[in-house]
Amino acid sequence: MFVNTNTSALNAINQLNTNANRLEKSYEALSSGKRINSAADDAAGLQISVRLTAQSNALTRIEQNINDGISYAQVAEGALAEVSDMAQRMYQLAIQAANGSLTTTDKQALDVEFQGLKQEINRIANETEIFGRFPLLGGDNVPSLGDIFPISGGSGTFSSGIRSFAAIPAGSNNISLTLDSLGLDDDIQIFTQDGRHLVGTDLNDNSWQNNADNIPISTPQDVENNLFTPQNGFPSGASYDASNLNSGGPVYSPSAANSTSYNGMTISFGGDGDRTSPADGNNDGVNTGGTFIEAVHIDTTTEPLYVAVVGSGSFDLTVNYSNLGNTVNNDEPFKVFVATTPDGNNDDFIDIDKTASSSVDLGIAPLTIASASGAQTAISALQNALNTIAGYRSEYGASINVLSSAARTSMNSHENIVAATSRIQDTDYASETAKLAREQVLQQASQSILSQANIQPELALSLLNQ
Repeated sequence: MFVNTNTSALNAINQLNTNANRLEKSYEALSSGKRINSAADDAAGLQISVRLTAQSNALTRIEQNINDGISYAQVAEGALAEVSDMAQRMYQLAIQAANGSLTTTDKQALDVEFQGLKQEINRIANETEIFGRFPLLGGDNVPSLGDIFPISGGSGTFSSGIRSFAAIPAGSNNISLTLDSLGLDDDIQIFTQDGRHLVGTDLNDNSWQNNADNIPISTPQDVENNLFTPQNGFPSGASYDASNLNSGGPVYSPSAANSTSYNGMTISFGGDGDRTSPADGNNDGVNTGGTFIEAVHIDTTTEPLYVAVVGSGSFDLTVNYSNLGNTVNNDEPFKVFVATTPDGNNDDFIDIDKTASSSVDLGIAPLTIASASGAQTAISALQNALNTIAGYRSEYGASINVLSSAARTSMNSHENIVAATSRIQDTDYASETAKLAREQVLQQASQSILSQANIQPELALSLLNQ
């Protein structure tokens, strides 16, 4: 029996501290609901649970992505259902107009509804939007001038129409466009993205009103409805403005080109050569002796420009330039990619093709049923359009099914990963409660033993007293 050193008390204190630490861990596990509250609790388990938690969070976002993709396809397919119904009605009207017993007045009356349905199809294509995307527009389909003419001095033969032919990027220098309308009435038109008409002919010109697309253009509203569309590169809200229009001279003359300036750009237009001729200046469409040539020169482009060639047929175009700027910004891609796994591999995306469904894209823009021949043409074109629309709807349906399957797979994986994480990280309350009761009993026992150990030196003193 010793007085100086009470080893029994020291041992009891150590056990008491150990039990206190265990109780603290039990309290922490029971109050937090987590078995691992620090790396010291389970270093390997912490590493595994962190990795599994990251996978779980990624799968949560993946499931949201997939559901967004399903919503995208559903909105597009629903809009196409309306387009299909209108195309079906147009098909019925065309068959009705092909009936030889109808008078011209009757056919014209049918054509009023027919044209109205075309405009409504365009409205749906332009305004169907989800998540800032327009699934029924083909994206910005306007190629850069450099895409068409990769080398300065290139030339080619093209068809005119109510559409953007090419985009001239900002930062381009010394651009020259020389057009030969091949004896027909085709004219260069150049616009800014916000709709300012910089070069070309005014809307009273024959090339606008009798164009190859058979879409008469005579008012700013006509231009905005038919040319200023997203698929032609123009943003929503583009407004026609001819206050800076350079129409050139009445006769093509490179040496006497009219020059105008706008936003730091100097634009020279050598004249609308097919509009009149030295022999006939009444602009009646008879161009005997005329040159049928136009030329435009721009010193530098400080903003993107869009070139259209409107008129009645085909044309030759020669392009020269010192350099072309970066491609006109296109934030409306041709595909929507939906991530289906958190890996980020190319094989882990489901792509949804955009389905351009305006009247121009469906090939029904120039149709009219005001005559029997026009009605016959419309019947064939509408059959093709209906097949195209049905194909688009099938594609969206297939995408919805594939995405739904991917969503189920992702949810199953997510469930299993969450369960695995829980088994590693979460508190087992049955086990932890039993452990807590044990530690509490041991704590009480340690306190009792410590009290008894502390009185042992007093026993030694009692021997001295004897």
